[in-house]
Amino acid sequence: MTTRKVMIALVLVVATYIASGFYVVQSDERGVVRVLGEAQGPFLPGLHWTLPWPLARVDKPKTSDVRQLDVALIHPDSGGTLTGDTHVLDVVAALQYQVLDAVAFVLATEEPDAFIARALRSAIVEVVGRASVDDALTAGRATLGRAIHERAQRQLDDAALGVLVVAVTLDRLEAPAPVRPAFQDAVGARKDAERAIDRAHSAAAGLVSQAAGNATAIVEDAAGTKARVVAEARGRAQRFEALRVEHERAPELLERRLMLETLEVVLPRLRTYVVDESISTQPLRLIEASSSKDH
Repeated sequence: MTTRKVMIALVLVVATYIASGFYVVQSDERGVVRVLGEAQGPFLPGLHWTLPWPLARVDKPKTSDVRQLDVALIHPDSGGTLTGDTHVLDVVAALQYQVLDAVAFVLATEEPDAFIARALRSAIVEVVGRASVDDALTAGRATLGRAIHERAQRQLDDAALGVLVVAVTLDRLEAPAPVRPAFQDAVGARKDAERAIDRAHSAAAGLVSQAAGNATAIVEDAAGTKARVVAEARGRAQRFEALRVEHERAPELLERRLMLETLEVVLPRLRTYVVDESISTQPLRLIEASSSKDH
């Protein structure tokens, strides 16, 4: 009887041990089984069985979730980050990632978050170390974020971690607190200089546009004057040519007509003087008087 109980107990233990090999993969997970160190999978959601522990180990990383981790490089806690022109900046960044290859994610490292955080720190130090402090604190901030994103993704790909970097956000990128006022003054002066340059460019563009308009008006006026003078000259030339032809046909008649036309112009300008000899015997200088009157 005692032997039978022992056998039943042994069977129950063995059955329980074997049953412990069953595992469930949820809809947002993928199953990865390592049997004696050899990886198998990934297994889709559902009920599965494998050899019980310690012969096998089951990992179920979530592949549909977007995870986030934060990294802070702040002076003096972690020394900050050195720029290409040897300035120290405080950087706080957030990285979001998603698991693409569950098997690679499980096998690459036992601490994936720590590994990804180190890769992000390395990318920040490398990218910021190539930039100037002016670029980092002004218009180059977005460019730095993209470069850090790309550099972190390359490092994780080189490590075959099987993750996709969804986004990298620079939550803080600024000078350390002790020197922050001086940096803010420098940034303000730089912005003032940029505004002055923009105003100068705007004024120059206005002057150039006005000068171009004036030049166009002068050219158009000159073209109109030229056309008028040429037309008048051609009209006089045509009239003279017509007179020449007419003179060849009837010279005396033309000369008489021209004389009459001249008299029609001259005679209305003549003045008539009546002199009474009984009143004045002094001679009149009509030519000078006429000339003076004409002037």
